[in-house]
Amino acid sequence: MKYSHSRVECYESCPFKYDLRYVKKLSTLPTDDPASPLIIGTAMHTGIEKDVETAIQEYYNSYPIITDEHVIEAMKLEVMIPKVKKLIEDNCKGKLFFEYKINTKSFIGFIDLLEEVAQGYCKLFDFKYSSNEDRYAESRQLHEYNYFLEKCSDYKVLELNYIIVPKTQIRQKKTESLFEFKQRLKKTLEGLEPYFLPVQYDIQKVIAYKEIVVSIENDYKTDKKVSSLCGRFCEYYNYCKSNGKIDFDIIYPDKKDGK
Repeated sequence: MKYSHSRVECYESCPFKYDLRYVKKLSTLPTDDPASPLIIGTAMHTGIEKDVETAIQEYYNSYPIITDEHVIEAMKLEVMIPKVKKLIEDNCKGKLFFEYKINTKSFIGFIDLLEEVAQGYCKLFDFKYSSNEDRYAESRQLHEYNYFLEKCSDYKVLELNYIIVPKTQIRQKKTESLFEFKQRLKKTLEGLEPYFLPVQYDIQKVIAYKEIVVSIENDYKTDKKVSSLCGRFCEYYNYCKSNGKIDFDIIYPDKKDGK
């Protein structure tokens, strides 16, 4: 079995969700949420690697109908992406590799950005579009990438950094027009700056990752864990809450596959 950071994190956060996604292989209908973290995050990554226009087009293509709410989210991408690109340009002078793949017998992962500073030496970066840096400061993700990259390549990792792209959640007031809100949003965005969040490599985080993998393989559970990650942050929320009775948004795997 091959694991990834997101797969193991899913089991840790909720074994029931893990069972639905990775064992039963249930997927869901595409979301219509303009602020979908997955869709916006993907567009942000595309924009950093390519350009703003490609990112916004990718974002819009993810929805059948575009509303003012979608335009608002696109505005955020339009302002923040160039700031991230400039941060990288000003601070990363080595050879850059986006979406660098780590692929071993037991682990797969994609490093958002690998900077080769000299032959055999590199720095790793992961993009996070979020205002909650504390969560990522404690994350195992970059530590896992560090460990497995050095295991399967000739690279020695010199630094680990998250690139935090701050989000704003301001909403339109009842007393302001859409134009006025957009102007206020633009001003707010102009005051936000992406930044590096350095983390010190910690082998204990890799050990913790491996312990969870062992528990998945030797003591597999499917119990539910109710937390703040439920609701709009879980695609299986309706299915889970109804004990499988509400499944209008569930896509079952092809039974012809025998799975």
